[in-house]
Amino acid sequence: MLEYVAELEVKLGVPENFIWSLTNEDDWSFVIKLNALFEAIATQAIVVKLGCAELEDSLSYIDFGNSKFGKVTLLKKLGCITSSEAKFLQMLFELRNKLAHNISFVTFTFQSHLNSMDSNQFKSFVTAVKCDKEKIYWNCKEQPREQYVISHTKILILLTATDLLVSLHQSAQS
Repeated sequence: MLEYVAELEVKLGVPENFIWSLTNEDDWSFVIKLNALFEAIATQAIVVKLGCAELEDSLSYIDFGNSKFGKVTLLKKLGCITSSEAKFLQMLFELRNKLAHNISFVTFTFQSHLNSMDSNQFKSFVTAVKCDKEKIYWNCKEQPREQYVISHTKILILLTATDLLVSLHQSAQS
């Protein structure tokens, strides 16, 4: 996994260990930067899947989360991601939009975000972050992923994101 992440960072032109260093960011910056990574790798994966390198510049400007014609929808329709991965990316995109379009959210924290949710929103968030992975290895034991989504939100989002980033990177290599 570390090797694939290093390859991805080189391909995207970001500094070495950029992805892992996101955990050191405040929650607001973490969300914004993680979305930027997905925007870039999504474009590359779509270009490779379509076999049209000449479209890369045009595709880079397509809205990421538009439910009818955004990059997430294209990735899903092209078979690059699953429905649960699309839900994760859509959740991340919607959170990014909320944070990026109102500067008062610069002090955003995952804890306050989770605390502000009703039970349906909370369940949707946890389901999106789990991304159909019910278990996690934590402290050398297999444990329910859901409890760590709540207690270690940023880490679990990064783990889910890293799996998906690497998967998209590998499909963009094909």
